[in-house]
Amino acid sequence: MWIYQNDLETGICDLPKISKNIQAKARKNKELEWVKIGREIVYRKEWVQRWLESNIRPAKTLQENE
Repeated sequence: MWIYQNDLETGICDLPKISKNIQAKARKNKELEWVKIGREIVYRKEWVQRWLESNIRPAKTLQENE
């Protein structure tokens, strides 16, 4: 399944919202695979999930802060 850059920014397919700035940094650092179709930047769902698993830290809970 192909996911367009704008769709990833708004959140799609049970994936979290990822801003265009974060996407651009990940592409620049070659952390996130992507292809260009015409003028559109697109990702495969598997690529995004792999990047999320390796780069996103879990949010702190209230119990951890106390």
